[in-house]
Amino acid sequence: MNDDLYRPRRDVSGVRPQGGYAAKRCPLRVYYDLFPPPGAVPLVEDAVDRLRMDAGNTFEARVFELIRQQHVGVTDLSAERNARSQTVEAMRIGTTVILGGELPLDPVGRRVGRPDVLVRAEQRGDGTWAYHPIDVKHHQTLTALSPRGDSATVGSFAALQFSAAARNPELQNRTSATISDDLLQLSHYHRMLEACGHDSSLRFGGIIGSEQVVVWHPLDTPMGRPRWEGLSAESQLQRYDFEFSFRLDVLAAGAAGQQIVDSVNTSECAKCPWKSLCVPRMRAQDCVSLLPSQGYQSWRMMRSEGVSTRAAVARLDHATATTLAGIGTSAVRKMAKLLNDPTERANTDDLAPLIGRSTQAIEAGLNTVGDLRRLDPVVVKLSAGVGKLPELIDHARVVTHGQNMAHRRRGVDAVAVPQFDVEIDIDMENALNQEVYLWGAFDGVDVHSFVSWTPPSELMEATVFAEFWDWFTNRRNEATQSGKTFGAFCWYQAAETTALRRGAAAAASLLGMRNAPSEVEAFCNSGSLIDLLQVFKTHYITGGGNSLKLIAPLAGFGWDDHDAGGENSMAWHHQALHDPDESVRSTLRERLVRYNRDDVHATDVVRRWMRATTFPSVESLPS
Repeated sequence: MNDDLYRPRRDVSGVRPQGGYAAKRCPLRVYYDLFPPPGAVPLVEDAVDRLRMDAGNTFEARVFELIRQQHVGVTDLSAERNARSQTVEAMRIGTTVILGGELPLDPVGRRVGRPDVLVRAEQRGDGTWAYHPIDVKHHQTLTALSPRGDSATVGSFAALQFSAAARNPELQNRTSATISDDLLQLSHYHRMLEACGHDSSLRFGGIIGSEQVVVWHPLDTPMGRPRWEGLSAESQLQRYDFEFSFRLDVLAAGAAGQQIVDSVNTSECAKCPWKSLCVPRMRAQDCVSLLPSQGYQSWRMMRSEGVSTRAAVARLDHATATTLAGIGTSAVRKMAKLLNDPTERANTDDLAPLIGRSTQAIEAGLNTVGDLRRLDPVVVKLSAGVGKLPELIDHARVVTHGQNMAHRRRGVDAVAVPQFDVEIDIDMENALNQEVYLWGAFDGVDVHSFVSWTPPSELMEATVFAEFWDWFTNRRNEATQSGKTFGAFCWYQAAETTALRRGAAAAASLLGMRNAPSEVEAFCNSGSLIDLLQVFKTHYITGGGNSLKLIAPLAGFGWDDHDAGGENSMAWHHQALHDPDESVRSTLRERLVRYNRDDVHATDVVRRWMRATTFPSVESLPS
């Protein structure tokens, strides 16, 4: 293992100690937070983020109260501004549970941190007590066990210790970018516990999510392919060590007057306080990371091969990329090594012993090293590390040459948008806690809104669902009785089906609508609910994202509200319920109904646009 990847490469002794968030944040954001460009003013946090933070703090307080109720002698330091000395003393005497503690400064690792919970583990050989860190997070951490999944290790509030946890045969750990970020924080706290001599030999950290149980994660177990070539696997601690040490390097360079990181488009950009600096710069540079579904790793690999703009991606050989995509990543990685590292070549021209007997490679005419040398080595290298490269090339060609038009995907000769005699466009709006307070439906003539302005609750969601479902079911029945076909359209079906199932379950439990769950399930599986997003993605390529707010303008539709967006609507909804001024509440309620009305209209406009328009093929674009 190359240990240099996991520790700073510069003198970081003068860097201000950083908390656990640094490791999961964009390196450039970490840099700007400490070294803002002259005259630059960071954007203020938006309303929905503040609401989420408030909700998270409320959830954490509730969890702490439940823990206090079930454990005697808990040390609660959450209200203390400076709690290092108390935390040190609590760990010294072996306090079982410490809430809101502050770990000692780690001067060598340049770390500070306040884990939400510290739970006592084993007593070490020198008599000191070891601890496991637990973080409280206001999101889900578990999902149903899949056929190939590993069961989750779960503990209760009554028995917080890792030693009391057990495998749950029905559940597995949720995998998402959010969970990955949580594990970076837990790794940060584990390293701090190591630095002060209170780490456990069992390197685990826990997350208490909205399920209100402790879900334990191994921090030193190899979890998958790392970011770096030559390594077989990488643990959560290793990933953290690289991410954190790299950011220390970035800050050390900044202190010396150097900016060693550049702007890269990631999912974090939308919420970044410095996006007003980075986004215009990336657009001016035609940055390759602006292509959809790209991130830091893809950007880094492309840049290392001299492919730094979308225009450069558009010039890559699509035919070679398609050929290699059909061979398989493992074989292509071996091919890339053969082309880029002469020491990898054996004393034979036969490819089979070197890359394995790949049927796809043989079918593509790649039988010898000589055949391989005829390929563009850049395309080979990128195919080994950049996902869906042929599609990425097409996206880049649409951006570069497509005049801001959607294009048909390769091989798509005709666009098949399902058509019915009776068509309804539906969309829902949910509160910050995900409970649905508004269903909207457009029947081609009128928009029908089913809404409640009572505080979010299971009963509120059940009531709104019942009103919508009664109207919707009547429209379906009327169509059937008239011998007409019926179809409903939405954008991103998973959101609507999840909301329908939630509402049906609540209505069955609270309103006596016992048949609602089975009725919803039958409808969702009937083929009558069409995900227009999936239809669009199957047929078209745009060079950008596929959200309704991006696609509908291509069809000529615009929202009345210039701030239209799901995130903003959650903040409006909260204010529509709680603002002390009745006129403000009334205005916001009208705004939300109008916003939902535009959403269902947008789906209708896009659907008709897709049916009526002859789109050019991406194959017609120059390379």
